[in-house]
Amino acid sequence: MSLEELLISYGYNSDDIEKIVNSNPSIRYKDDSFKKKVIDIINYMNNNLGYKKEETIKMTSVLPTLFSLSIDNINKKIENMMLLGYTKEEVVKMTKKLPMIYGYSIENIKKKIEDIMLLGYTKEEVIKMTKLLPTLFSLSIDNINKKIEDMMLLGYTREEVIKMTKILPMIFSYSTDNMEGKINEIMLLGYNKEEVINMTKTLPALFGYSIDNMERKINEIMLLGYNKEEVINMTKTMPALFGYSIENINQKIDFYDSIEMHKLAIVNTRYLMQSVNLSYARYMFFKEKQIKVSMDNYIILFVGNRQFENQYGITKEELIEKYDYEKYMEKENGRTN
Repeated sequence: MSLEELLISYGYNSDDIEKIVNSNPSIRYKDDSFKKKVIDIINYMNNNLGYKKEETIKMTSVLPTLFSLSIDNINKKIENMMLLGYTKEEVVKMTKKLPMIYGYSIENIKKKIEDIMLLGYTKEEVIKMTKLLPTLFSLSIDNINKKIEDMMLLGYTREEVIKMTKILPMIFSYSTDNMEGKINEIMLLGYNKEEVINMTKTLPALFGYSIDNMERKINEIMLLGYNKEEVINMTKTMPALFGYSIENINQKIDFYDSIEMHKLAIVNTRYLMQSVNLSYARYMFFKEKQIKVSMDNYIILFVGNRQFENQYGITKEELIEKYDYEKYMEKENGRTN
């Protein structure tokens, strides 16, 4: 069986094979020994490192020189990356996205981490960022710094850009033109630029949301009994609403409607972050103690768990177990069916 036939049997196509062969013209003169190496590398990556067959094919097609590395070289790179602060599983996951990691010297990787740290990040933050976006290693430090400067021109401070990219490293892969375009599109939904800047500082993931989905979410929340101005104000206060499912929001609004606190979502939108299970349990706890909860004192539903436990002597877990919202809803649904 020729090298080409061997690779085809593993699932490579003709384009993949051409890349592999062209990456090392001398392959054809050492066909038999290279075939053995190909088999060894593929089997090792699949059976020992945990890559799927399709992942191995994709990685070696993107980085054909993987076949020129020894298994010891591959293991050494993983070990060196682990010494920098990654786990073996994280290195495997990162190399699926950026196979070139196996082609970079560990000295260059260390240098890139140090250079990024000089921009205003800690080592732990750089490790976390590169786990989420391994392609940071493929960007020049000049390009990374340029993105920070370009975002400052959009209206963010340097400190805000650093904070945003810690949360969403993918920002470094977005073009500045696309980010500016997204800001303008969000403004057309009913916000001014300052509000969009503040919202994206709080929730950088907004840059990855489609405008159609954001508009749909606004309309869906309006159907829960709010006008557009109220929904705009709610999402300005809590941009994370755009990431909540409408079922999740509806469930919470339904509960607050049932206790005559519909305006809560407008007055203090951030309290929608609290699970309905906990809100219900606390409400029932106070009801049992004959303490009326209303828009005048609703804050008692939302104090910190430790403060609540110290004040009332019952933990969050005990509350939710004693006043089970799911069981309550099952009974309510049983009555209406």
